Amino acid sequence: QVRVAWWQQETKAAPDVDELEDFSEIAWLSTAQIEAMAHPRFDWLEQIRKKLQQKPKPVESAAALRVTLDESQIHEYAAGDRLQIWKTAIAQGYRYLLDRSLPGCGKSYDSGNVDPKSFEAAQLIYLSDQHRNPTVETLDLANGWIDLEARHAGLTRETTPGGKTRLRRSGKGEIPNIAANCNRNQVISALRAKHVTGADTASTICSTCPLREPCTHAEGSGYGFLNQRHSALSSPKLRAHPDSLPDPNDYSLSDTILLVDEPGQIFQNKQDIQVTLKDLEQTVLKLVSHSHLFETVEPLIVALLPYLDKSEKIGKFGINHLELVQKLPVPIVNLEVLSRVLSPDLSFLNTTAAHGVDLADLPRQLRKQFSERDTQTAEQAEERVVKQWLPDLIRVLAGQIPGASIRIDYQGLTLTLPDGRHRTIAQSAKAAIFLDGTLQPIDLALKLGCKPEEFFVCQQIIPNQQNLKITQVIDLGRMGVQRGADQQKRANAIVTHYLELDAATKVIDFKKFAEEGMGVWWRDSRGTNDFEQVSRLILIGTPCRNLADLQAEYAVLDGSFPDENNSDFKAFVDRAILADIHQAIGRLRAHRRLDKFLEIVLLSNFSIDIATTQVKALDITPEAATKWERFVLAVKSNFRLHAAVFITPLETTTNAIEIL
Repeated sequence: QVRVAWWQQETKAAPDVDELEDFSEIAWLSTAQIEAMAHPRFDWLEQIRKKLQQKPKPVESAAALRVTLDESQIHEYAAGDRLQIWKTAIAQGYRYLLDRSLPGCGKSYDSGNVDPKSFEAAQLIYLSDQHRNPTVETLDLANGWIDLEARHAGLTRETTPGGKTRLRRSGKGEIPNIAANCNRNQVISALRAKHVTGADTASTICSTCPLREPCTHAEGSGYGFLNQRHSALSSPKLRAHPDSLPDPNDYSLSDTILLVDEPGQIFQNKQDIQVTLKDLEQTVLKLVSHSHLFETVEPLIVALLPYLDKSEKIGKFGINHLELVQKLPVPIVNLEVLSRVLSPDLSFLNTTAAHGVDLADLPRQLRKQFSERDTQTAEQAEERVVKQWLPDLIRVLAGQIPGASIRIDYQGLTLTLPDGRHRTIAQSAKAAIFLDGTLQPIDLALKLGCKPEEFFVCQQIIPNQQNLKITQVIDLGRMGVQRGADQQKRANAIVTHYLELDAATKVIDFKKFAEEGMGVWWRDSRGTNDFEQVSRLILIGTPCRNLADLQAEYAVLDGSFPDENNSDFKAFVDRAILADIHQAIGRLRAHRRLDKFLEIVLLSNFSIDIATTQVKALDITPEAATKWERFVLAVKSNFRLHAAVFITPLETTTNAIEIL
């Protein structure tokens, strides 16, 4: 029973309670009486009451739209039976297998033990974006697995959050641990950026290279790619990135079984072309000498210019496809002629062509004298080659490329075009086994252009993970990349609190906020064993990719661009977020450590599809409280302090009760 003291003090001109000469002037009102009296003049009292009663909730996602698997369509198997299940399914005629066993169940480990002969295949290819850094020993060279290395300008070893080492491409200015295997890596990168077809083919790049001969049969600093590639492709067991595989038309996969790790992340169906103001200017300069063509496309160029030179405001989230097609005119132009005029002039790669001699026909030593350095050639590519974008943009505006889309943001214009290369590779193989514990068959079917019923879906039976507690902090918001300073401060307070409890606690956050020793979403939250000995893992943020990029991907898969409120698109985004969260949770390998108490602390208000203990940041540590909560805590602390000082001098408890 709460009573409110009231002594008619409506302004500061009236005395405070400690200034009263006669306590009999105090009336004791109920909360209802004081609210009824105060509400017309002091609406903030009602706001305070609502604020105190408010309880945070996870935000509503597209949970009701999530696709749930028909349990009867999932083939479960016991530990140790995986390879036999795969072999039987392929023998029954299934070309696509999806193993949805939870992360850490040994899918990659068992993949390394697949015997090509027992699966009646000439070659096995394990596809992964971490092909250089296998996480299990069964995929090592010692077990017969050869890595298909791509062209690179050097590789650097770095330390992982788990204290291990891995190889990555060397950054600009870094001294690589492994020397470059291609002398023309920079020019290849420049031509790819210009969207030049066949930018890294041997006919375009290797024929005029001074190191072509040693590259085909030896290895050294700046050469060896061709030798490495020829040697690796002849191996019966190969690790690779799908981008590095040869075209199935040139390299038959009909007797090959693909083992695709994390297809939800690695399997791509689109390519993006970024167009900047400089690209627009280069295109205009190329067209001005073709007056008829230029006049035809000029209205489109004029409409694009203010967006690319930033004179036209585009808003925080840019302009999406549906808006942009309404703003840009569609030129009526002969696209074949336009493409021919804008086609790249790569004569600078053949420096003796002006003398009537093909550089490729010269002896190696003589060819070397006429060759320029890779950096010089790359600079020429940047300045002389026109980016191939305008014909594709016109096709997109005219609706000639199903699933293609365009958007404008602070980076410029982005064209997203369908890219069926990975799909063709999977379709060309004898069988493809997809290893992903969080990918839904409906999404994989969209990627492959088939029906979910065409998959053999299986998963390993695992014990109930009663040892894993998932604590979800739901009053920090989504904690995305655009989080506020106060959100970050409160998140840091939670991390500090847990590190003080256990210094071995690990954290995964977005790259923008990750400090040394921390994991990064998508890089360390999938396909790694760096956290398998950790007892507590803090996941900060909702791992949602750029919404515009997800819209573009969905358009490629579905054939039409979705509105943000499209229910199927919402479900698609929802599944992508959930998949990444579950992948991160799986890094603890809880089912392998049933005798240890493990905890995931998720700092996100996104509604997930498994049971969590939902708390406020304040419940973990007062240092993570909101500004309002800190105010309330201060008031309570101040009240207790003064109440104690006030009561202490009293002679009897009875007097204290009467006064209170």
